[in-house]
Amino acid sequence: MKNNVFYNLFLRTVRYISSWAWQNEIATCEGLAVLKKLNIDENKMDIEIQQDPAVARWIAKCFASMIASSPNYTELKFDLCDQFRDKFEWITVHIQKGTGKTPHQIRQEVEHERDELRKLLNLVV
Repeated sequence: MKNNVFYNLFLRTVRYISSWAWQNEIATCEGLAVLKKLNIDENKMDIEIQQDPAVARWIAKCFASMIASSPNYTELKFDLCDQFRDKFEWITVHIQKGTGKTPHQIRQEVEHERDELRKLLNLVV
């Protein structure tokens, strides 16, 4: 009987603390950004948010610190909510330095160089 009373008290306490923590977390996040528009089709995703400029600067600093040691870019992979699972499971976001190149841009350059070399080889042969 004593174990059951202690367990119930412990369980109620943990639930209360968890509820309080989540309410505070949600209250903190609610003021950071407001989703104004979200459009997703097969070819692109447009997101429009409104946020506090201080938060935007903080996010930019976080992104900058992520790519500081990378030569060109870094990638972030996001799992999506069930609402979009029928279209795709996850998305990858590239954060690119202003002077850097994405993998796609690098591949295009290398493919162009390869094609030019093939033309030269065909002329020689």
